[in-house]
Amino acid sequence: MIDDVVTDDDFLRPDAVLMENLHKAQPWKSAPRYFRSVRVSVLAVLQMLSHSDRGRPNVVLSDGQAILSSPQTTTDTQRRENWFEVMGLLLGHFRENELIVTSTFALPVDASEVECSMNEASQMYMLEYLQYHQRTGFGVKCGWNAEEEKEVDEEIEEAECCVGWYHSHPGYTCFLSGTDVATQRVGQAAQDPWLAIVVDPVRTISTGRVDMRAFRTFPEGAVGDGTESTSADSTGIGAAPRQCGFHDPLVREYGAHGHCYYELPITLVRSTNDEKLLEHMLSRDWAAPLRGSPSLGKRHDAVQQIQQITALLEGVSPSHEGKDGSGSRTRELHRQQNNREGGRRGATAVTDASVTDVEQLCRLAETLALEAKLGAVVQGTKRTLFAPQYGVDPL
Repeated sequence: MIDDVVTDDDFLRPDAVLMENLHKAQPWKSAPRYFRSVRVSVLAVLQMLSHSDRGRPNVVLSDGQAILSSPQTTTDTQRRENWFEVMGLLLGHFRENELIVTSTFALPVDASEVECSMNEASQMYMLEYLQYHQRTGFGVKCGWNAEEEKEVDEEIEEAECCVGWYHSHPGYTCFLSGTDVATQRVGQAAQDPWLAIVVDPVRTISTGRVDMRAFRTFPEGAVGDGTESTSADSTGIGAAPRQCGFHDPLVREYGAHGHCYYELPITLVRSTNDEKLLEHMLSRDWAAPLRGSPSLGKRHDAVQQIQQITALLEGVSPSHEGKDGSGSRTRELHRQQNNREGGRRGATAVTDASVTDVEQLCRLAETLALEAKLGAVVQGTKRTLFAPQYGVDPL
């Protein structure tokens, strides 16, 4: 979760001389953890969250039931009741030990609930987008030819380059799966410096805080432990892969492939003009929280959480598994859901499924209770301010 925003005008202007020198030296090849931090502009965050919101389920709610917004689709198998992943590229520049993301652009990709991949149309769109920005003077480029000697002029000083990619993990936290690790390694091998950012729009909406993480992978054969390299030398090259169980802290937070990459801390940055603009926008929309309720805006998420809690309760309760097999059907449905998410995480087999279910049940119930309490607090505060004669409802 990211809360703080730093105001800084220098991050917008790339140092072309330093970038060219670093491209020639390529220090990140000898030090896999060369880049230690990421600065992301508020504009880039808004672009990624806005794009991720396009994967929102195509349903509306009526008395807690999911109804298709398109009357042409009627079968249950065709219902789009889950979030879809999205994908795009990051634009920006870099400095010593730091990557800077100034803006992003979306890619039309083949997406599902648990994966997204580029197709031929996506690649053509990406090339046309970059060529368009080059013609308009932005000078956006993918990759850098370190063999060519170039004079640094005003146009190159203002140039941006592609510094990575982003995609969404709607509802199942920010990490890199096995497919994501392979994609990131290809990007780092082809046009390093290259960064992977994962954003969770569902948790961002639910908590009101930006849920986003940045990652870089280790080279093939290098292994990390999530904090430091685990090898005889500082690079981690030649170390044997760790055998991590599901209950290993690294696996629980970063998935089964957590030893293949490391996380970079993110700092949100805005310029002075951005700060003035955002303050003006907030001052004009100060009454928006008073016009609505957080509970009403999260009804769909609350219904899904209650359904998950019900499934978990039936799955872990021995009394529900009788001779009629009703409990086994719930277990099978829950197992299919776990397999679908577990395939994305690449997690290892769980030795004690009931303990995991109880832990997940507790987390879902705690989140649901906190959101309900927040909605009650907001409504009670508004009643105290604007209708004190009616009293305050007890929480």
